[in-house]
Amino acid sequence: SAQGYEDGVHSVAAPILGADGHAIGALSVASPLSRVDDIVAAAQGRAVMAAAREIAARLTGEPPAAR
Repeated sequence: SAQGYEDGVHSVAAPILGADGHAIGALSVASPLSRVDDIVAAAQGRAVMAAAREIAARLTGEPPAAR
């Protein structure tokens, strides 16, 4: 989100899901809005989603691809 809670800050987030598919946490990244364009925002989104899947896999013992 661009400036969702704080002026001049861009953030992306993804849920960390438990084995039952319910959120057990979240991961977010915040950046100065001046350093983020659409390409950077999309890359950050992909990275945060991949990291959240990896964390979930480690917590549940399931392979990341299964999520």
